[in-house]
Amino acid sequence: MHSTCRILLSQQQYLWEHLQALDGGRLDWLSASEQLRLATLHQLTRRQEFIACRWALRQVLSMHATQVTEWQLGCDAGQPPNIQISPLHALCADWHLSLTHSGTEIACAAAPSPVGIDIELLAPRRQRSPVLEAASLVCAPSELRQIQSLPTEAAQRTSFLRYWSLKEAFFKYARTGLNWVQLPKITCTHVTNNQMVPATAIAYARVWESQSAVLAVCSQQAMTKYLFATQYADTVWNSVTDWYFISETTSVS
Repeated sequence: MHSTCRILLSQQQYLWEHLQALDGGRLDWLSASEQLRLATLHQLTRRQEFIACRWALRQVLSMHATQVTEWQLGCDAGQPPNIQISPLHALCADWHLSLTHSGTEIACAAAPSPVGIDIELLAPRRQRSPVLEAASLVCAPSELRQIQSLPTEAAQRTSFLRYWSLKEAFFKYARTGLNWVQLPKITCTHVTNNQMVPATAIAYARVWESQSAVLAVCSQQAMTKYLFATQYADTVWNSVTDWYFISETTSVS
C-alpha cells in the first residue's frame, strides 16, 4: 500500500502578509470552532500565529489554490486539527493532520493515516537548561550516551534536539499528549543502509536537518513518498535520515 505524506514549511510573516493581501485579510474561511478559539486569543502575535497556522493547514491539503478557503477544519482543545468539511472531489478528504511551530517557522503535515510533525530551531532565543540536564529527562540510556560522547556542546545540543523532535513528533502521531514518564522509555534508532527494522518497532520517522532547524515526521508505517514544499528559498535541508522507535512498554498511553 502506497502512503504519501504532504509537508509544508512556511514562515508566519510570509503567511500573514499573504493573508492581508487576500480580500483585505478577511477571516470568514475559519470554521466555527476556529473562530471560537481565535476569540480566546488576545495578544496580537498569538492571533497572527493562529491564523497563519490554520491557513498553512489548508494549503497542505489543497491541490489547487481555489480549494484553500473551502476546507472547514476542527479546532478541539487538546486535539490535533481535523477535517470537518472538504472541497468537492478533494483527494485527501479523510486525511490526518499535524501542526508545529517554533519561532517564526510553521510546518504542517497531511497523510492518509495518523501523522505527527515537529520542528525545533537549533539556535533558540534562550536556553532554559544545560543540554545534558535536559537530555537526562528525555533520552533513553543509549541516546544519552551518544550525546555525551560528542566533543562540543553545540554538537550535543543538535543531537539532543534531534531526539526531542523525533519524540515530539511521535507523541503527536500517537495522539496521547507528551508523556514525560514514557519519554526516556522510547528509543529512537537511525536506520542505516540495508538495515532490517525489527518487528518490535512501534513507529517510523523521517528527519530533515538544516543549519538552523530539525524537522521530524512520524507515522505508524514508513511512508513511501514525502512531498516536501517550502514557501521560501533560504533554507537548505542538507541531511535526511530515517528512524524507527522501540518502546520498553507495550503502550505509550
